[in-house]
Amino acid sequence: MDYSFTEICYIVGKGPSLDRLSKSDFEFGCSILCINESIHKVHSLGLTNPLFCVTQDRGLGNRCMVEGPIFLIGDELKDIYIEHPNTHLIGMIAPKNTAILAMHLTKKHGSKHYRMLCFDACVTGNTGYARVIGHNPQGDEKRFIKHRAWIEDYNKDVT
Repeated sequence: MDYSFTEICYIVGKGPSLDRLSKSDFEFGCSILCINESIHKVHSLGLTNPLFCVTQDRGLGNRCMVEGPIFLIGDELKDIYIEHPNTHLIGMIAPKNTAILAMHLTKKHGSKHYRMLCFDACVTGNTGYARVIGHNPQGDEKRFIKHRAWIEDYNKDVT
């Protein structure tokens, strides 16, 4: 099974603003690519947009599993998601973080533009996760502050 994204794709992170996300935050028909557990919140909105989830964190186990969306996973997770009917292996790609991987995938598979939502650390400096994620970041949350520079560097390289 092949997949592609629409011209505009939303990439949804796990920052605290995820708790306030609503249908009105998305343009009708545009693809949505969720990072890890953010898929649960976006799926709960009942949107008809094409819905995807990317994960490369084995430590999450199957916490991202939801029926319906297309899952884009690294080879090292295939044993966890093998039963999900809409799973695509994306190889052993492991850029600096999953946000960079998400941007790479959207560009590689059809999007010309992406809009990033719920990346609070990049915008406000809030390094926590949304309450709906169900757990706190583990380790050094300040690492999320670095993501903005990585995202800006990635954008320079692809434009």
